[in-house]
Amino acid sequence: MTLVTMKFGGTSVGSVEAIKHVVHITQRELAADKQALLVVSAMSGVTDTLLSSIEMAIKG
Repeated sequence: MTLVTMKFGGTSVGSVEAIKHVVHITQRELAADKQALLVVSAMSGVTDTLLSSIEMAIKG
């Protein structure tokens, strides 16, 4: 069985429709008798929000 690694992040997981698309892609790979390893990073805008929050906390 082949192992496929797929990375999704940003706009790829930024909305319900985008997440449904990720599910569809994953299901297609599983249906092709492949194992899937998913790497999922932050949704669109989340990293920027976290960095801004850190900067504000540092400044007090």
